[in-house]
Amino acid sequence: MKAGFTINAKKCRFCIDEVRFLGHRIDRTGVSADLDRVQSILNYPALRYTKQLRQFLGTCNFHSRFIIGYANYVAPLTPLSKQGVKWMWTDEAQDAFLGLRQSFARSIHLVHPRDEAPYSIYTDTRKLGISSILNQECDSGENLVVSTASRVVSAVERRYSTCEQELLAVVYALQKFRIYVIGHSITVYSDNKALSFLKRCNLTSSRITHRIMQLQEYDLKIIHIKGSDNFFADTPSHNPVGLSQESRDQVLKPRELLVAKTDLGADWTLMRELGHLPEHQLGDPALKKLREQLERDPSMFRYKYMVRDQILFCKNDRTYSHWRIMLPRQLETRVFRYAHTLLGHQGTDKCILQIAHTFHLKSLGRKVRKFMAHCDTCQCVKHPNRSYEIERISHLPIRPGELLTVDLYGPLPTGRGGVKHLLVCLEFFTKHVTLYPLKAATTQSCLRKLRDHYFHLSLRSF
Repeated sequence: MKAGFTINAKKCRFCIDEVRFLGHRIDRTGVSADLDRVQSILNYPALRYTKQLRQFLGTCNFHSRFIIGYANYVAPLTPLSKQGVKWMWTDEAQDAFLGLRQSFARSIHLVHPRDEAPYSIYTDTRKLGISSILNQECDSGENLVVSTASRVVSAVERRYSTCEQELLAVVYALQKFRIYVIGHSITVYSDNKALSFLKRCNLTSSRITHRIMQLQEYDLKIIHIKGSDNFFADTPSHNPVGLSQESRDQVLKPRELLVAKTDLGADWTLMRELGHLPEHQLGDPALKKLREQLERDPSMFRYKYMVRDQILFCKNDRTYSHWRIMLPRQLETRVFRYAHTLLGHQGTDKCILQIAHTFHLKSLGRKVRKFMAHCDTCQCVKHPNRSYEIERISHLPIRPGELLTVDLYGPLPTGRGGVKHLLVCLEFFTKHVTLYPLKAATTQSCLRKLRDHYFHLSLRSF
C-alpha cells in the first residue's frame, strides 16, 4: 500500500501447491516441464522442410534442461537446420526425430537449489557432444538433479585432445551453472584422470591455459572417478540416438585400424651368423679355453656349463634357471645392435632383459649401457635423462631500478589526443606503477616512451 503497488485479484491465486508458468510446472519441491507442452512435443507430426525442423528444435530447446544428454539427441538433426543445406530426410534423421520426441516422455524433475548444501557437477564428453549435470545432496544422502546442460561439439572441437575436450565440458558446465555455483564450493567429477592434476602440472598448451584461467573465479575441486561411476553424464554420451549401428560404430568405436609398415633397419644377417655359432665360440679365446677344460674333465663344471650340439651353454641358478648360450665376443656388438633396433630403440633395462634371456656374457649391463650411449638415433631423438648440477641464479632484484616489467593494456575507448592504449611499467622492487598513454601499440612507440620518459625521468627518483 505504501509503495502504491496494486494487484488484480481476479488474476491472482493464493495458497496453491503448484503453479504453471511459461511452460513450466513449479511446486515446493522443484520444477518440471508442463505436461501440455510435453504432450504437444510427443504428438508433433513428421517433419517435411527446414523451417518446420527449426520450429521443432526451438520448442525442444526451451525444455532442454529437463533431458539428460540433450545434445546427443539433437546432434544428427542440427546439420539439417543450417542455412544452405539441402533438405534430405534420411532414415537416420527419422530415427533421431523419433528418439528426440520420445525423450520428453522421460523428462526429469529438477529440484530447487539450497544455499546450505554443497554442489557437485558430473561432466563427460564424447565425439558428438558434451553433457553435464548439477547435483545437490539431500538430507537423506541422495543426489538430486538441480539442472542439466549439454551441447553439440563443433567440427574444430572434435579434433581436440581428450584432456582438452574434458576440460571444455567443465568450463561449459560452470558457465551454464554460474548463477547457482558462483560463491559456493564445487566438486567436479570427471572420468579423465589428467584433469585432477591441472593445478599441479606444467602447462604447455595455450588452449588449456586459457581454460584454466576461466576456472580461477570458482572454488573448484576436481575429483577423478571411474567411467562406470560417472553414470549421470556418461550414459547419454555413450548411447547417442538417431544413428544407425554402422554410423554409431564409425563415430564411437572405429572398426578400421591403420598400420604403417616401418623399416627398423635391423641387421637380419645376424641370423645367418648365429647358424655358425660353434665356429664363432671357438674363435673366442676365453670360450675356447673353457671348452677345452670341459672336454678334459666334464665333471669339473657339470652343473654350470655344458656342450650340446657343439654349442657351449651356461646356467646361473641365482638369476636364470635355464641354460643360456655363451655369446662370443666378436658377436656382442651385433647382438646389442639387433636387440636395441628391433625393440624400437628402447631403454637399457629392456634391452638387457631381452638379451639376457637367451645369451650369457660377463658385464652385460655395463656393455649395453656403453653401446647405447653411442647410438646416433637415441642421441638425436631422445631427451637426456641425466641431471646437471648448475648454479641457480635468482632474478629477484635487491635494489630499485634493477628489474622493470612492462605490459600493454587496451585497446580502450579513444581518449583526448587519439590515445587508445596504455603502456604499464612496474618497477619490480618498489612496486611503483607508471602509466603512459599510446596512440598505437607498436614496438617503436613503446621504446620511445621508455627511452624519452621512463629512463630519463622515472629512474632519477630511485
